[in-house]
Amino acid sequence: MKMKNLILFIAASLLSSVAAAHGEGNTKQECTRRCLSADLEMPRMIAYKERLKQIRDKKEAETDPVRRKALEQAESDELERRQDEQEKICRRICGYLRDE
Repeated sequence: MKMKNLILFIAASLLSSVAAAHGEGNTKQECTRRCLSADLEMPRMIAYKERLKQIRDKKEAETDPVRRKALEQAESDELERRQDEQEKICRRICGYLRDE
């Protein structure tokens, strides 16, 4: 739990310093937009990338249409989980900013 909080603190610090340097993004919406468009290099997000790579490699090698369809669904599910996780992280990072 402490490591998770440390990672979130570091990510928030980085995003805050970038926003301050550019003089923009002082709102929750702008912070969230930038956070969602960023490629977060956190252990969880790296794990999602690895799982996606494994699924995509299997999908490329697969010739059976039924199994390929199942792998496509697994890829779609993994992408959705990754997006949900990133949104959750971004809400935590940007939650302290004001709405405007």
